[in-house]
Amino acid sequence: MICAHPDDELLWMGGTLLKYRENFKVDFACLTMPFNRSRVKGLFRIERHFNTGVILCFGYEDDTAVWREGVNFDFDDQWLDCLDYEKYDLIFSHNRYGEYYHPHHIYIHNRLKEKGIPFISFGHLEFSDFYVNLDDKERSEKQNLLMELYPSEYERSFHKFTYWHTNIERFRFEIPDENNEKNENEDVREEFMKKIDCLWGGELQLKNEL
Repeated sequence: MICAHPDDELLWMGGTLLKYRENFKVDFACLTMPFNRSRVKGLFRIERHFNTGVILCFGYEDDTAVWREGVNFDFDDQWLDCLDYEKYDLIFSHNRYGEYYHPHHIYIHNRLKEKGIPFISFGHLEFSDFYVNLDDKERSEKQNLLMELYPSEYERSFHKFTYWHTNIERFRFEIPDENNEKNENEDVREEFMKKIDCLWGGELQLKNEL
């Protein structure tokens, strides 16, 4: 899972990670070192709750002015070459709209697309390929874990992002642009579906089944 900030992993697909945590092992890669350093502690404590392997924080500066005032940021792309994409069955990351148009989120999405990495984006409100339903207990577990690991963000997130305390998490297949032939797109999509259905324990809920 590739995220811009500590807490993104829970905000956008924490319910899914918790619901199916017995089915897979997950690595976390986070780009930024937040101005609030306690969030980094939360990221490295996440191993208490999931079957984790590697947890990385690349340490790029998280300047809040990027979001609040539209200030430009200058990340080099070296992190792209630090990850072994081939070792993973599935890669999850931000969607093309940055969930709420956050420039760091959009940057990661675009770089993965440019590198030709097939991945699954999270945080979709409408245009999704599949979704995961959470019951009230699962949603509450997600909220409690966010409050435990990232208390500084809990109140802000609760009021700012209604998405994270709903009972559904939506995802979309991100197919590399070079797979522009329809048959190739379908092949990649089918491969995504097989892997997800396996990890989800046969409970994959496709959007076209609604």
